[in-house]
Amino acid sequence: MVSIKLILKCHGVYEWLLVRFSAIWMLSYIIYISVFMISVNTLSYDKWYDFFSKNTTKIFSIIALFSVLSHTWIGMRHILEDYITLPVLRQLGIWITGCILFVYLLFGMIIIWSI
Repeated sequence: MVSIKLILKCHGVYEWLLVRFSAIWMLSYIIYISVFMISVNTLSYDKWYDFFSKNTTKIFSIIALFSVLSHTWIGMRHILEDYITLPVLRQLGIWITGCILFVYLLFGMIIIWSI
């Protein structure tokens, strides 16, 4: 029987793939924003507002936010696991990082969907 600890621990190939896919998604989001900026003659508040009020841009932005946060979570957790030797400080750092990223997620979702 597979224990719950093994299910919740996602190391190795899964994390490697998640980091690569999130990086590809972030690059595609940067290209998406860049194409918009290049295609518009003059950027104004109204054009930015119209661009970010589209549902496709909102969904794309939400997925990009998830990608950035998952990329950050995996990277920070590995840095903390590799370089902090005291288990209490390591767990505290992981917990603080998780809380900060969760707050970023909440505020990001509120900001993106309030447009």
